[in-house]
Amino acid sequence: MVRDRTLETWLRTEVAAAYDDMKADPSKGFSADDVLESLKAATKRRTKAG
Repeated sequence: MVRDRTLETWLRTEVAAAYDDMKADPSKGFSADDVLESLKAATKRRTKAG
């Protein structure tokens, strides 16, 4: 119950605010390709470090 309320609060405040910011100025965001490349690079770095 507490977890659900915490998640709902996070969604309504932080996630909704981030969505509104992106709608107002899409240039602040990242493309799906950029995110994927960033995740691949991070995975590669962790694999080498581990």
